[in-house]
Amino acid sequence: MIGTAVFVARVPDLLSLNIAAQVLNALLLPLVAGWLIALASGTVLPAAERVCGAYRVALIIGVSIACGIGIVGALDVLL
Repeated sequence: MIGTAVFVARVPDLLSLNIAAQVLNALLLPLVAGWLIALASGTVLPAAERVCGAYRVALIIGVSIACGIGIVGALDVLL
């Protein structure tokens, strides 16, 4: 916590720091969401709790759309 406070105190523009943090979140979203979908549909959960069928397809489509929008937004900020 002290290291974070020192880092924030040294940054002159907190708005750009916040935007950079959100860009990082958007770029890491596909990794995290893909990992969670793999866990939810794999053999880690009991068969009754696994994501399967049409719900799995809808989940993958929805997450793909959200990840695509996040990456496009992040690239728009970076470029």
